[in-house]
Amino acid sequence: MGCECTGGIFGDVALRNLEDGLKDIWVSTSEDCRSFTVHTSGASDREKTVRVFDGERCVLSAKLRRGECSATFPAEGLSLWSPESPKLYVAAVSTERQKERVRFGIRRLRAVGTNLFLNGKPFYFRGTCEHCYFPYTVHPPRDKMYYRAVIRKQKQLGFNAIRFHTYVPPVEYMEAADELGIVMEAETPNNTSLAEWEEIIRFCRRHPAVSLYSTGNELQIDDPYVEHLRACGDLVHRETDSLFSPMSAMRGIEYNFVDSDTVDEPFRHHPRRLREVGKFCDLYNSYSLGLTSYFSASGTHEVLDERNAVYGKPLLSHEIGIHGTYIDLSLEERYRGTRIGDTEFMSSVRRHLEDKGLSDRANLYYRNSAAWQQILRKHCFETVRRCETFSGFDFLGEIDTHGHTFGYCVGMMNEFYELKPGETAENVRRYNSDTVLLADLPSCVNLDAASAVHIPLLVSNFGGRIPKALLQIRIRSGGKVLYRKEVRTGEIPDGGLTKLYVLDFRTPSPEKPMKLTLHVSLSGGDTDCENAWDLYVFPKSAAPSEDLLRRKNAVVLNDCGPESLKNILKEGKNAVLFSPGPFPSSEVSWQIALAGRTTGHLATAIADHPLTEDFPHDGFCGMQFARMLEGGRSAVLDLTEFPHRPVIDIASSYKNARREAMLFEFRVGGGKLLVCTLNLRQDDPGAVWLKNRILSYAAGEDFQPAKTLTEEQLDRLLGRTGPGPEANANEAQNPNESAV
Repeated sequence: MGCECTGGIFGDVALRNLEDGLKDIWVSTSEDCRSFTVHTSGASDREKTVRVFDGERCVLSAKLRRGECSATFPAEGLSLWSPESPKLYVAAVSTERQKERVRFGIRRLRAVGTNLFLNGKPFYFRGTCEHCYFPYTVHPPRDKMYYRAVIRKQKQLGFNAIRFHTYVPPVEYMEAADELGIVMEAETPNNTSLAEWEEIIRFCRRHPAVSLYSTGNELQIDDPYVEHLRACGDLVHRETDSLFSPMSAMRGIEYNFVDSDTVDEPFRHHPRRLREVGKFCDLYNSYSLGLTSYFSASGTHEVLDERNAVYGKPLLSHEIGIHGTYIDLSLEERYRGTRIGDTEFMSSVRRHLEDKGLSDRANLYYRNSAAWQQILRKHCFETVRRCETFSGFDFLGEIDTHGHTFGYCVGMMNEFYELKPGETAENVRRYNSDTVLLADLPSCVNLDAASAVHIPLLVSNFGGRIPKALLQIRIRSGGKVLYRKEVRTGEIPDGGLTKLYVLDFRTPSPEKPMKLTLHVSLSGGDTDCENAWDLYVFPKSAAPSEDLLRRKNAVVLNDCGPESLKNILKEGKNAVLFSPGPFPSSEVSWQIALAGRTTGHLATAIADHPLTEDFPHDGFCGMQFARMLEGGRSAVLDLTEFPHRPVIDIASSYKNARREAMLFEFRVGGGKLLVCTLNLRQDDPGAVWLKNRILSYAAGEDFQPAKTLTEEQLDRLLGRTGPGPEANANEAQNPNESAV
């Protein structure tokens, strides 16, 4: 990618003559925020004058005699720094021949029990994961205006914090954060020495935005390394007013064990080592068993709250999301003339897709993968907010970061900070704000007609106490309101979950499947928030009789071998197969493929077809297909003689592209073939309806496949070897890094 020659000094360098030896100034805030202290380093044998300025006006001053190195001032009458109101002051220290200044904010992030408080108020850490990917410059820019634009975008999307993944933010980034108001978690490169730690702390502590430090990412924590962590924690507590987290994802304590000193309840972990680390740390960045990242589609608040109870300190869920998308090949031109220049990570994909005859699907796959990612991201954020044991998270990812792993399409935005198709800032803020409405939806959003539905509604509130509020509930279908309710709530406290109302309603009895939207809003005080969720209602349906299927020459199969299938088709019969059968196949999951990987699936596409015209969808498999995808398989149809146009298409990773499908049809000889590889469970009303629709279609006059396979082509398909096992699970670890 052209990044290999980018080391060394890339910013301005200055040589300073410290005439009186005054080396450094930094400011700490007391735990109760009632006072702050200006600390100085060096010039211990000099008298010093300390002044505090609000703009051009000096508001406080003090004299330091020889040997004194700090001055404490009352904060009364001064404003506190926060993401909502990032008030900055200047501390100026002068000696006889030297003057030094530092901007500061009066703020204190504290861990109390299992909760975080900023300036004495409950604080929920809504962090991005900054991966140090800069498409135009490769190295971190030295232009503060660039970082100001980035932070503005982050705040528009509801974030109030940034975790820096194994790199120290440039001073321009920290200055922009100080000015605009966003909390920073500075994380050192892995295996940083204690001496380097001290330099990093002294570099960052001049900035009020930096309120939290971590030693690195996913390193193995063994007993010797615990002692290194203890020394790092002592440095943070001695030299700053910030919090200390031992490691982002604590390998060796909560997963990936190298010894047997573990227990299995409520999950396998290392309790002795956790107790040791707990003696000197303030909070944890928890791996969360991958239930908010690698397996977020299956994560539930019940399981997470149970396992989180062992920590006893505030928890930030580590790298939630990690949902991939297809690559946007239209961005290739944006790299022309940059330091990266020729984008082999895109041009190689273009060639690969052309070889597979899939280049014409790339843009569709990209748009539809963005839609799938959005659905899972909302579910993931809401799962974390539904937990009572999390104090926040860092989100992977904010943008695509191709420097981490080439083609790492993890972002809700592309690498140029542009939201991916279909996403809006308003939608993101629905689930990523101080106050978020939540719904405990049924485990399956496909509902039977005329059935009773029970949905608890809650609010996660970190925006201040709401004395009373109006809760408005609407259930809509198209332009009609099917259910309407208004509820006056009592006081909603600040800093946690509050149950608002239990919604009980009966689904309608439509003739055809229908989509419902549950829309909830809350208004009170200075709070005004809303959220929405989709539900689907399916009427009772019946499959055609076995007699009708026989008269239509239809043979229904749950499985079969290649010869059996070919014989059925040679006899001119119509085969309806509810599994991959003899076709090579790939494991399918509702969890979208992890970003950057070569396994898993990244997009679905639903064609206009009689089979799906009455099934509510938006051209891709949304939540109504969650159970049908989970546990299903896709058939691999790698023939490039004709365009790939199945009824339900599912796209493998663009790094290992294959033609795959979950619902498709062909003419073969005198017969017809209809294959569905979705997991059509009997406890899913949508799956039951779709299966009956498939059988009715096979027994009707509309069953007229547009494409014909020759017997030789069918033999080639059935004779191919399928892909190997593709468990969509990569543990939080990097084998190229070790704790030493």
